[in-house]
Amino acid sequence: MVCRICSSSDVVPLGQFRAYPDYTVALFDCTACGCRFTPRDPDVYERLHRSASSYAFHKALQDKAAALFAARRTAELTATLSRVPKNRFVLSEIAALGAPARLLEVGCSRGYLTACLLSSGHDVLGVDVSRTAIDAARKSFGDHFVLPDDPRIAAGAPYDAIYHVGTIGCVDDPIGLTNQWLSMLRPGGLLVFNAPNRQVCDLLGSKWVFGTVPPDLVTLFTPDFWKTRFADQADAEVSVLQAPAAYAAACHLVPWLMDRQFVGLLSGWRRWVDQPRLKAAAVIGRIGAALGLDRPQPDDFGIHVLLRRKHEPAA
Repeated sequence: MVCRICSSSDVVPLGQFRAYPDYTVALFDCTACGCRFTPRDPDVYERLHRSASSYAFHKALQDKAAALFAARRTAELTATLSRVPKNRFVLSEIAALGAPARLLEVGCSRGYLTACLLSSGHDVLGVDVSRTAIDAARKSFGDHFVLPDDPRIAAGAPYDAIYHVGTIGCVDDPIGLTNQWLSMLRPGGLLVFNAPNRQVCDLLGSKWVFGTVPPDLVTLFTPDFWKTRFADQADAEVSVLQAPAAYAAACHLVPWLMDRQFVGLLSGWRRWVDQPRLKAAAVIGRIGAALGLDRPQPDDFGIHVLLRRKHEPAA
């Protein structure tokens, strides 16, 4: 067994993880790169986007964004999407660029972030592996969305910024793709994204993070991964977001509940409940807070990363 992320043979099997009552995966730690990972199902994202319930929260955001986009209510659209920390991080960093920029969104889903930045005057192309998601985004926001093999992606380079929200935890080759995206930036251009935090598992004594489980999310990273792995290509700024108290309290209950086979309540709730994860976490969080478990911890998707491509060496 070799690490899917860095190809090291220093891999430690962690046994099986019951992500859903009817779905179990094998987990591994890599002592070389610090990642925790599981094998990836390449067809899962198209299946999830086709599902009436699994990705219903993406559809809800698309519908709300489409109405605001059509009405040209850009400020309200930005405020709506910014309620989610990872969206707020990306939108604020892109806004800091100032002048309208050439942008690429990787893993654009149904297009709501791309639409928000289009409405702010930027030149944006969104890409996703799911044809269902791309078709839905085009229908709502226009011909700004493509599949990964579309020649418009390469033709649009070099980009001022490339961004994604959590996509890096869902791909086969995080290092290779990050290098590819950096190569598509102009010198000084930004790669802006958030990533799932492997350290949350250590703090909780759990095998996986609470909010998103396999087969959707397949890799967890340490905060220092980005500085050490891409030092030659980019200058890195990394910050770690702290979880809200109620969500932290919910997460501190994870090991206890998992030990007692309440996996369906924790990890499988999204299969049956069409609402964002923070709403579900708030219910469990009240229980955790009552038990005095609302102590600080990092957010499970709260590694916020800016990679600024280094300038080309002088000839």
